[in-house]
Amino acid sequence: MLIIISFFMIKILKIKLYKHQKLMLFLMIIPLILKVMTIYSSFKDEKNHCDGSVYKYCHHVNKLKLIYVTFKWLVAIGICIYFTLITLRAYVNTKLKWLIDHKYISPMIILIFYGIVGSLFCVTVCAIATFIPCGPDENNDYSIYDYFCKVKYNNNKYLDNFISYFTNNENFNLETELLTIILGAFAFFFHKYFYIRTIEHLTPVHIIFSFPIYYILNKSYLILINFIKTNKPYITEMKNAKEILILDYSSDGISILEYLIFWV
Repeated sequence: MLIIISFFMIKILKIKLYKHQKLMLFLMIIPLILKVMTIYSSFKDEKNHCDGSVYKYCHHVNKLKLIYVTFKWLVAIGICIYFTLITLRAYVNTKLKWLIDHKYISPMIILIFYGIVGSLFCVTVCAIATFIPCGPDENNDYSIYDYFCKVKYNNNKYLDNFISYFTNNENFNLETELLTIILGAFAFFFHKYFYIRTIEHLTPVHIIFSFPIYYILNKSYLILINFIKTNKPYITEMKNAKEILILDYSSDGISILEYLIFWV
């Protein structure tokens, strides 16, 4: 993503890159290679192919396979979607910087517009997800719907379902929900506010610098939760689980180092 956003910054913001920055753009291939090795390792686990199961990891491991292992053609589609999305994100972030610096558009105006469009989009998606089921709830085995539709209601699977949340949720508590919504709204607002302020006072590159930090913290949190629940740091049944974790952490760590050098 650093290469793409640097391209837009040169074209739109007329920013000049120095030699050490160009070198970092070239060296970004290192974390990319490590990510590719991580994905490749997932395919080499023979338990992904045991007992002829399509979706289940293995007969004694009650988990889903990685979706791109189940449907190998999704790798090509996923790569295309990934590069499309990061290109759009890089363009939008660079254009936001241009609008703020050259058109003097207030970050608050951008946030208001973002909130209106986002609210309409979320309400529409939630309505569709609530009233249109993915498919029947078949308890005997996993299906393609289990990757996306994890809410079960009236013998059907849903991407999400408000009715099920309020009627089938034994742990539902109105006070807790209201507090969660209020705190979540404030947290989301400040996240987006400081996101735009970072672009305003620094550059779009400083935004993507936070991504590998977030991924490292998120993976560490999930490992901790998994250890608390199962007394295992990761899925030990996976053949290359430890190697995959090392490759993934290494990729994010090298990315952080290269981002730091990029702005020296």
